[in-house]
Amino acid sequence: MTRSEEEKLETHFLKCVFTEAEVLAFGRELAKLTEEANDTKAAKAAATAQYGGVLKRLEGEIELLGRKVRTGAEHRNVECRVLNYEPRRKSKTLMRIDTGEIFETQMTDKDFQLAMKLDGSL
Repeated sequence: MTRSEEEKLETHFLKCVFTEAEVLAFGRELAKLTEEANDTKAAKAAATAQYGGVLKRLEGEIELLGRKVRTGAEHRNVECRVLNYEPRRKSKTLMRIDTGEIFETQMTDKDFQLAMKLDGSL
């Protein structure tokens, strides 16, 4: 009987116990990959924090502009000329310098004092 007739080779998927050298090599590779993964997680966290701040700022600006577009107006400090005080009605008439619009508003305590000085009541 020839060698080829005596032996028939087959391949099977079987458990193989690692040598100490193989386990040591796997341990080194595991440590390297763990360090790389930790470095990548730290870089991701830093980038997330950086972009998180940028996104928060942008979202705030978007909200502010969206409100302006939605309402079509905003409150601003506008210089007004006082046209007259009407202490009995607790109001004063003002004219906007920028548009000439005339409107009434409530008098403050300071307005009452000024109105009395102007009338010569003090």
